[in-house]
Amino acid sequence: HTKNLEQLVLKQVSLIKKAGLHGAVLSAKEAKIVKKKYKNLFIVTPGIRLPGDNNDDQARVVTPFEALIKNKVNAIVMGRSLIRGNIKNNIKKLIDHLHK
Repeated sequence: HTKNLEQLVLKQVSLIKKAGLHGAVLSAKEAKIVKKKYKNLFIVTPGIRLPGDNNDDQARVVTPFEALIKNKVNAIVMGRSLIRGNIKNNIKKLIDHLHK
């Protein structure tokens, strides 16, 4: 299953590139394989949660560290992990998490 998903993602990204686009919204779980083939593709990843936060309705969640550092995405989309509770504290948690 994973191999089929990776092949599908690579096929979709090839279409993006053929269309002349320079970026895509992808799960961080596929970003690493996409970056190997398309080094200059700008990747935005949603479904980001701080460690220990609830996944809510997201099935394929990663932490900011996994997305930005391990999988080399260019930008992340975070909502709930930042706005639930004290935003200042959550931003501090994010910064601490990225500097581990």
